[in-house]
Amino acid sequence: MSLDAPDPRLIALGSSLRRIRRERNMSQEETARRAGVHPNHVGRIERGSKDVRVTTLLSLLSALEVSPAELGLLELADRPAAHPRAERWPPTSAGEEQRRDLVNRIDGAQRLLSELRRAVETGRSP
Repeated sequence: MSLDAPDPRLIALGSSLRRIRRERNMSQEETARRAGVHPNHVGRIERGSKDVRVTTLLSLLSALEVSPAELGLLELADRPAAHPRAERWPPTSAGEEQRRDLVNRIDGAQRLLSELRRAVETGRSP
């Protein structure tokens, strides 16, 4: 899997958002307007090609009038990470830089999922 390969969890999250948006007969433009983000950003998130901040995700959930539990975030949190940790990358300086970047991206995604899990478990809604 290349460094630029999207995380399967982001793809699953984006697919869920797209399905819910379509069920509500909303366009990406309408969803973006309600969430306060650019329509292109919604498209990238739905395709799984863009990592999403917690605040943006909560805004999208609010725009779609859906709770984190309805989106199935707990199931996404249980999926394995897209890439293995550092041990598989070559120890070259370029490889080390790529490895550090990748580990930071994975850690950020795991923090996002942990925050969302806590929000679901405490019953908070966006």
